[in-house]
Amino acid sequence: AQLTAVDDDRARDLNAKHLELKRNHESLNRQIGAVEQKRKQGQDAAAKAQTELESAKLQSEKAETARRRLAVARETEEMCKGLLAVRTQETRGELDERLKEVFGRMCFRPYVPALTDDFRLTLSTSLGGDIIPVAKSTGESQILALSFVGVMAELARKRYQDTVAKRDTAGLLSFHGGVFPLVLDAVFGTLDDTYQDGVADVLPTLAPQVIVLVTRGSAKDTIREKLWPATGKTIVCKLYTSKPGESDADVDTPNGTEAYRVAITENRDRSELSEV
Repeated sequence: AQLTAVDDDRARDLNAKHLELKRNHESLNRQIGAVEQKRKQGQDAAAKAQTELESAKLQSEKAETARRRLAVARETEEMCKGLLAVRTQETRGELDERLKEVFGRMCFRPYVPALTDDFRLTLSTSLGGDIIPVAKSTGESQILALSFVGVMAELARKRYQDTVAKRDTAGLLSFHGGVFPLVLDAVFGTLDDTYQDGVADVLPTLAPQVIVLVTRGSAKDTIREKLWPATGKTIVCKLYTSKPGESDADVDTPNGTEAYRVAITENRDRSELSEV
């Protein structure tokens, strides 16, 4: 303030220069503050970016691991599909071959059964060198189904025996199988005499245990001649009836005659299984 009042041009010029430098200094301080603020923001942004980069790397590693696992899973799936296709065709071929043998022993017609790729049962014959499909009668449909069920049980038993023999070395393509009884109800009901004989000849060979349910009047001669010699156990279902006018009836068994229907006076109708 005093210098401004001095009547000296040099003093006034120096004072003006001082004021200008002061203003410049203050402006530079403000610029430095702004730059410091931006630098701080840049540091914060860099730290955040570094964190995101590390997280992205981690996610990328996880994603890569997931991609590798997915690739392995898909390769395994394709391998299993291939193994299943091979095993399915092998099994179908075994069943088809054995089906032809078993059906041929039961059927007196020159018909040939087949198991298609989708495991459907067909019946055909050769006419003039051409294979043509044939319509199945009720009896032929019955023995065709019986043949298929029988060879299925037979194959399962064979696979089970192979697995037991190999024990822990069976491998991925193994099928454990099992030993199953064959249970048949009214198997002779719609068959003529020739078919009955063929079925009766084959039945004991289809499974280790075959359970056949028959009525007293069904295939008497066939059962007596074919099945009785192979029968291990006979069970009669006895009917106790109080219906007026009913009389007792017997049934022949490998071990003699047994009561089949019993007339009773009390009102307590029932059926009982009796081993003979």
